[in-house]
Amino acid sequence: MGINQPVGWSVFTMGTDSSRSDMTMSFRSYRKTLKIQSAVYYCIWMMLMTLTSSASSFSSVRVFQPFLVWKHAMIADECLGKNCLRVQKEFRKTYSLHASAEVSPNSIVDGRRYHAVNGIQCVEVTVNIEGLGPVTILEATAEAQEDLVNMALEEDMDEAANTLHAGDPYGAVLWPAASAVAAHLLQSPQPLTSVLELGAGTGLVSIAAKLSGAHTVIATDYEDIPLKLLDYAASHLNLNCHDDSASKTTNSLDIQTSFLDMCDYQTPLPEADVVVAADIMYEPKTGRAMAQRAFEALQRGSRVIIGDSPGRPGRAAFLEELALLLPSRNDLVFRDTVGTTCTGDRHELICGKDSLSVSQHTPKLLSVAIMDLLPDR
Repeated sequence: MGINQPVGWSVFTMGTDSSRSDMTMSFRSYRKTLKIQSAVYYCIWMMLMTLTSSASSFSSVRVFQPFLVWKHAMIADECLGKNCLRVQKEFRKTYSLHASAEVSPNSIVDGRRYHAVNGIQCVEVTVNIEGLGPVTILEATAEAQEDLVNMALEEDMDEAANTLHAGDPYGAVLWPAASAVAAHLLQSPQPLTSVLELGAGTGLVSIAAKLSGAHTVIATDYEDIPLKLLDYAASHLNLNCHDDSASKTTNSLDIQTSFLDMCDYQTPLPEADVVVAADIMYEPKTGRAMAQRAFEALQRGSRVIIGDSPGRPGRAAFLEELALLLPSRNDLVFRDTVGTTCTGDRHELICGKDSLSVSQHTPKLLSVAIMDLLPDR
């Protein structure tokens, strides 16, 4: 699978044909490319200012118009300084390269309901889970996704109200394996007691588990922003679906949210009877970490359910690491199940044009791999 390399300003796509392979080139290293591009455009600006006799003749050329939105000193500071992304964002808006309209929070536009959570514009997404019914989560709008991408790319976000601690904006949108894992989890013959979700993102699996009657649900992620969206969805959006799951006193779903970096092996997993994870093996590092965490959970007696959409680069590393940790087991295999693609806006840095995970308007059938491991008794 090839990476869509940046070409000019209209294409900044790190994703491959399977979308969350998009971490192949990290946002942190990609920032260097953006700075180089900004410096190039600053040089173009300088040459044009030198060759152009007057500002009026300069502004008459349509292709050069975006450069007029900044003064010379601002360009120098923004393009060559740490805030070059703000310049690029203005450039993209001028050329309408990222078409998205802001809407008022708590409003309904074209049948879609919007919310603002900690300053992040979100839209409701409702997924029908087999055996349960509709579950509603929040995902970032296209405009908010661009802000999250900029957070991941900026070097200094200390003063921002929202930050991405690990530089990962992907948890703010839904991915296909979540609905497949939720449906598989709810097929369990025994009632769910306690469920732990790793890399919860928007929290579809956790919310579905709680709605189905699980006594304790713990949703973890290594970014705070997805956990805020999850908490809001659990508290406000799924209250009338299943009366047995909503608290009679707080009128909300009681889902515990917790910060957890899977790669930090010094921090043990919270206790739970079932550990679930969906679409988190987007690079070899997280694949190996998932294997380590699966081994940890199995050793203490937890069941482990893992879902993975097609083409994730971390799956091979996961299988290799897990085979080393559990050499005597012969059930370390993924089995294909029928899932569906996600719909909705995706920033081009979050999801590539040729992604198998997303379809334009209507969900399409998609093969999602599931591994279900029981502990040795």
